[in-house]
Amino acid sequence: MSIIIVLYNSASYIEACIKSLASLEYSPFEVVLVDNASEDESVRVARECANKEGLSSCLVSKLGRNLGFARANNR
Repeated sequence: MSIIIVLYNSASYIEACIKSLASLEYSPFEVVLVDNASEDESVRVARECANKEGLSSCLVSKLGRNLGFARANNR
């Protein structure tokens, strides 16, 4: 199962989201973070938190521009 999270200037709340995912008892799953051209530290915070929480199956995809939620999610 894949869990897709679209980020856009999400640094202030992505850590709580990743911590919640790390506590899931369901497995296996992968987390795909799609950054929609954030202007804050969303990607750095997400990567650090995923590593800290032991989510080895966390992929980060950075888009060059904001494509909107639906297009980013479909990527």
